[in-house]
Amino acid sequence: MEPVFYRGDLIIVQGGLNFTELNAAPKDAQPPGEVIVFYHPGYGRPPPVYLPVAGTDAYLIVHRAVEKYQLENGTWYFKTRGDANWSNDPWKIRQDYIVGKVVGKVPWFGNVPLFMHENPILAASIIGFLFAVLIIVDFIFPEKGTEKTKGKEKTLSNNTISNNRGPKNR
Repeated sequence: MEPVFYRGDLIIVQGGLNFTELNAAPKDAQPPGEVIVFYHPGYGRPPPVYLPVAGTDAYLIVHRAVEKYQLENGTWYFKTRGDANWSNDPWKIRQDYIVGKVVGKVPWFGNVPLFMHENPILAASIIGFLFAVLIIVDFIFPEKGTEKTKGKEKTLSNNTISNNRGPKNR
């Protein structure tokens, strides 16, 4: 979907669509069609939960809806196309394969889960190392923070008591 979205962008998806209101038009049209997220139709029925399911071949695609039509039974179908592609996708997307439409993005923020997904052993090692450092620091310096806090609590409580008594006695 470049140049609209790049690898590593975190996209914000709105589900629960009203398919009659979903705009389907080429990128050059005014207004352009909505960018939708859907399961690849070549892998059978979509999972019952709209999340990438580990261990399955079902994966999500982000493309623009360029055409839509409705059958007599009321089911909507969509033709899609990636903005960087020369032609429409060869499939038709049935409405129950659609997860939602893209309503926003956060550039580069998706690189964190992308890194963790592509490098699970390295990501687990980094998380384990940070957790170990946190525990070691907590055991080596357990009293450092509480000593400073205890002294301030006594000072604050004495000042508060003396300040509160002052106006009442006047």
